[in-house]
Amino acid sequence: MSSFPLPGSRWSWALIPGFLAIAAVAFTIAARVAERRMEELAWLRSVPRADVASPTEGPARYVGKLHGPKDRGTPAGNRAAAYWWAVAYRDSDGPDTVYCSARERSLLVLETPGRSVRLAFTEADPNEVGVIDDQKDNEYDMPVSIDLGSTRRARSEEIPPGTCTGGGAKYEESIIAEGADVEVVGCMSAGALAACNTPLRAVLAVPDLEVHRRHRVDEAKVPFRAAIIAVALVLVYVGIVFAAMASVDLRTARSGKSE
Repeated sequence: MSSFPLPGSRWSWALIPGFLAIAAVAFTIAARVAERRMEELAWLRSVPRADVASPTEGPARYVGKLHGPKDRGTPAGNRAAAYWWAVAYRDSDGPDTVYCSARERSLLVLETPGRSVRLAFTEADPNEVGVIDDQKDNEYDMPVSIDLGSTRRARSEEIPPGTCTGGGAKYEESIIAEGADVEVVGCMSAGALAACNTPLRAVLAVPDLEVHRRHRVDEAKVPFRAAIIAVALVLVYVGIVFAAMASVDLRTARSGKSE
């Protein structure tokens, strides 16, 4: 038999403070995560827009079209300014297995009406660059963010030559199309847009920062959803305990009358 106190037992009430404490901790964690995201969003809103032809000092927003090397393409043969691909097995009930992967986000250029400028921050170390999109596995806590917006991750059972193979694997890739509209946050340095010394060091967003802000707002809601579920479970348990205790009291009252 289970050692967990059943609703209606004299130990049922003892568990409620513990459940409430768990819910309180969940809300505290959610509030801290949300606070960090709100600070990031407030900072993004405060960044002024500038022109590459007459850049401002410090962080600024620049709008234009993204270009990569003319011969850049994915293993599947798709033209792209930048891309990420992997051969992987995705298990809905367990850990994923990635057999091989690669990315290409170097030598990117932002074309604006005034002039073009190189994006130096996109060549940062992989441990500093987070990729974000409408799907899961987003990397929000990296100092440099590349937001693919609503770009869908393409998947195919046909694995291109020159990659690799693996049991149950599929080929998947995400790209930023050549000439895509983008908005960039960065600091002008030595004639290129580099990372800043700020909470978010640099952002490249497709097609604009509004999409990136939406992603960060949605991510801030996730821990609150978990906290709300925890509170709901506590309330359900309390309701069951009340119902069980009321049932016990009713049976006791009826038993007393029959005697």
